[in-house]
Amino acid sequence: MSVVRITDYVEENGVMMYVINVSLPLRLIVVRRRFSQFVSLLQALCDEIGISISDFPYRLPNKRGMFSNKMRLAASRIGSLESFLNSVARDKELQNRSALHDFLELPRNFKLSAALPQDSERGAESGSFNFRSTIDSSHEWLSFFRLLRGRVADLQKKTDLASKAASRRDVQERLMPDLAWLESSLAHLLKCGQISTAEHSLRLTKIQETKSEAQQILEDKIALWETNNTQGLSRCEPDPPKETNDTVALSNKDLLKKQQQVHQQQDQDLELLRQVIVNQRRIGEAIHKEVTEQNEILDALSAEVEASTGKLENARSRTRKIT
Repeated sequence: MSVVRITDYVEENGVMMYVINVSLPLRLIVVRRRFSQFVSLLQALCDEIGISISDFPYRLPNKRGMFSNKMRLAASRIGSLESFLNSVARDKELQNRSALHDFLELPRNFKLSAALPQDSERGAESGSFNFRSTIDSSHEWLSFFRLLRGRVADLQKKTDLASKAASRRDVQERLMPDLAWLESSLAHLLKCGQISTAEHSLRLTKIQETKSEAQQILEDKIALWETNNTQGLSRCEPDPPKETNDTVALSNKDLLKKQQQVHQQQDQDLELLRQVIVNQRRIGEAIHKEVTEQNEILDALSAEVEASTGKLENARSRTRKIT
């Protein structure tokens, strides 16, 4: 069984590269690919099976304009690119094509399982990697857990607004369901005698710790930092949180969802404010440049006036001498 995940994107020499993790039995392969290489993979697969790109059953995200924000564009593409790779990897007609194996840098003579089960309905929608309902091996469980811990660590490194918003979506739609799946698989391993009770407790603790770290990603760190610093400067005690008519009727889950929506709106507002500030700065620089040019013109005119005044004085002096 193989697992294909796009865990991150990085900028190299001005080009956005997507970090692809391919989890194979007993090893993990990490490759970096740019969007144009995904397009080349699609073309190569179409050439191998003799169809046009328009007839290919799986789609890549649309190309955007050259002036699109690179970070936001890369974040928006991750889900579609990951879904494309997993769909091709599960397709019996495509999964062992040389173009796909070269793209993922799979070992020579390695074959993707032709009997790889399809994702469940939830997994297909969210991009979750659990291709089957349970795990039968203790070592396999640890491999998946390491992948999830690595994903949490990668998401915690995001700093810009677009990446933080994408990280929260990834946690809510993929990471949390995957952790729940691992937790249920852990109970299955205990029931089957694959792990001891002590080992079950230890791993369950690790799962809960990872869930807590993932939950922290859903919080707006910038808003918390600004609130704490504002309170420190004002030297006043903050008012305790109060229930409102909108929150009294909400459950914890609904309240969390509402908070996430507020955070997303705050991120959007901050991004709009940043764009306004950038535009104002450009306008200010243009005005400064125009004023500088006008001052140079006025200085030139002043110099010409002074020169003309000097010539007039000389002419008057000569006129007086003649008369």
